[in-house]
Amino acid sequence: MKKQQWPLKTQADFFELLGQLIANGYALERALMTVQGVLPKQRLALTTIVAGLHQGQPLHQLLAPYVRREIARELAFASVHGRLSQLVMEIGRREHRRLRQSQKLRQLLLYPVVLLVMLAGLMGLFCTYLLPQLQQMGATMPQLSHWGVGVGVSVLTCCVVCWLGGRIWRRRNWLQRLQLLQRVPFIGSLVQLSIGYQMSLQLGLLLTSGIGLATIVKRSATADGPELVRLLGTQAERGLREGQDLRQVIQSMPLLPSECQHLFAKGKSEQAIGEDFQILAQRKFELLERQVQRYLMIIQPVCFAVIGLIVIGLYGIMLLPMYRNMGELMTW
Repeated sequence: MKKQQWPLKTQADFFELLGQLIANGYALERALMTVQGVLPKQRLALTTIVAGLHQGQPLHQLLAPYVRREIARELAFASVHGRLSQLVMEIGRREHRRLRQSQKLRQLLLYPVVLLVMLAGLMGLFCTYLLPQLQQMGATMPQLSHWGVGVGVSVLTCCVVCWLGGRIWRRRNWLQRLQLLQRVPFIGSLVQLSIGYQMSLQLGLLLTSGIGLATIVKRSATADGPELVRLLGTQAERGLREGQDLRQVIQSMPLLPSECQHLFAKGKSEQAIGEDFQILAQRKFELLERQVQRYLMIIQPVCFAVIGLIVIGLYGIMLLPMYRNMGELMTW
C-alpha cells in the first residue's frame, strides 16, 4: 500500500501535540500512542511508526513518507542535539501559521479565478454563437486564427524555456539551486529568509545542547545526512583542511544569514552564541511572515489588474470592429 503524505493541518496538529506531550515528560513511543487517540485517521501510520521505533529506526526516516521533506530534514538533526520536544513544537507552530497563510491565499484567489472562468465562458459563447452570425451578416471581424497562432507560439516558447530550465535545475546540487533561487525576483527574499530561519534554528538548538562547532561540521559531512547539509559540511571540512579557523569557516558558509558575522565577532561562548542563533531564528521567521503577508495583500489587486487588461484586450479585438461595421451599416 502506497503511503500518502498527511494533510498540512494534520501535520501541524501532530507536531504541536507531540511536542507538548514530550515536554510534559512523555516518552516518545508513549506520546505517539497518545496522539493516535487525537488523530484516529492516522492510527495505522502511527502504529507503523511506533513499531519502527521498537526496531531501532530513527524518527525522521519513519515520518518521511507522511510529512514534507523539509520537516524530515529538520528532524534528522534531533538525533544530534536531542531537543526533540522544542523542535517539534516549533514545527507545529510554524506549520499552523503556514496553513493559515495558504488558506488566506486560496480565499484571495477564489474571486479572481471565478471572474476568469466567467470571462473564458463569455469568450467561448461569443466565438461559438455570436461571431458566426455576425460573419453571416457580412460584418468584418478580426481573423482569430492569427491570434491562435500567436498564442500557440507563445505557449510553445514557454514550454521550451521551462524544459531547458528544468534540465539546468536537475544538473545543479541543492546548494547551487538555493543560491540560484535567492537571486530570483520576488521569491528570492522569501527563500533567503526561510533558509536563514531554518539554519539559525538548527544551529541554535545544536549549540545550546552543548555540541561544539567542530562536532557540527563533522556530523554535517556524514553520508547519512540530507544532501544540502552534507554539501555544507563537506565545504566546511575543506576549509578546515586549508588551515582556516573554525569560526571563520562557519562564517564563510553560504546560505547563513549575514547577522552571523556579528554573532561570532562578539567572542561569546558557544552556548551564548546558540542562544543568539535562536533569537535570530525567531526574528527571521517574523520577517518571513511579514513578507508573506505583504505579498498576499497585493496578489488580489494584481489579479484584478490582469483581468482588466484581458477585458480591454477582448474589447479591442472583438467589439470595436463590430461597432465599426454597425456604423457602416447606418450610413447606407
